[in-house]
Amino acid sequence: MNIGSFGLYKRFINSAICDWKSLLSGYGFGGFNEHQYLKNYIRLLQSVKL
Repeated sequence: MNIGSFGLYKRFINSAICDWKSLLSGYGFGGFNEHQYLKNYIRLLQSVKL
């Protein structure tokens, strides 16, 4: 799927509902640490490449 062909709204919705922890775990990442900012509107996910 080429999300570059989607409009900005559809790309945002697609990234918002994606489970990034499980996606990145499949690529060898772990040790996740999640930070929430601005009344939980912005989420920063930190991980370590294992």
